[in-house]
Amino acid sequence: MGNRIGRAVRRPALALLVVAGLMGATSAAQAALLGRDLNGSPATFEAYYDDVLKITWLADANYAKTSGFDSDGLMTWSAANTWAATTIYGITGWRLPYASVAKTVGPAAITDVVDCASATEAVCRDNEMGYMFYHDLGGVFGTSIGTTHNSNYNLFANIQNSFYWSGTEFSSTLAWRFGFDDGSEVSVRDNKISLDFAWAVHPGDVGAAAPEPASLLLMGAGMLGLGWSRRSGRRR
Repeated sequence: MGNRIGRAVRRPALALLVVAGLMGATSAAQAALLGRDLNGSPATFEAYYDDVLKITWLADANYAKTSGFDSDGLMTWSAANTWAATTIYGITGWRLPYASVAKTVGPAAITDVVDCASATEAVCRDNEMGYMFYHDLGGVFGTSIGTTHNSNYNLFANIQNSFYWSGTEFSSTLAWRFGFDDGSEVSVRDNKISLDFAWAVHPGDVGAAAPEPASLLLMGAGMLGLGWSRRSGRRR
């Protein structure tokens, strides 16, 4: 009888381990962009959390225009920072992406950034917009993101094949920007009074996270295994 009880306990446990392994494999295969509901409508996502960079990107890459803040989304560096700092979907704390996370904790002036066109994935993580272009969206240097990209591109709306402001200065009169038209950023600075697009990000994970299908499967398997174990125990 002891062996039967042992088998009764081990079988549900084994089933849970198998499901957990499948969940891990599924998670590893998924992109590092997780949909987040910011407006209370779970059917759509207004932002995506990058679980590598640990920041949340607005799903609308030209929300400054969509929201009516600006007529076309092209703004000076100062205006772009002002817009990014507004309350968006009832949430404060948004900002422009940094050209370098390690070298600045805000719009401090730096004179060089990681070139994600040649850097490894791990090194590129220091450059938030470069990482979005090359690793999240699968961009290729010298080609616009609208022409060459992976399936993550379709998660977002209104990505412009043009320059986007970063939140990082180069000097008192220049700021770093990133070219979504060709993947360039190194040595790409622009006068702060020029007009470029803006894409807001938020530190950390914001918004409502819906349970992943794999998580629900694991929970269901756990309940099923527990019920099966109890029934087996009663039969003995």
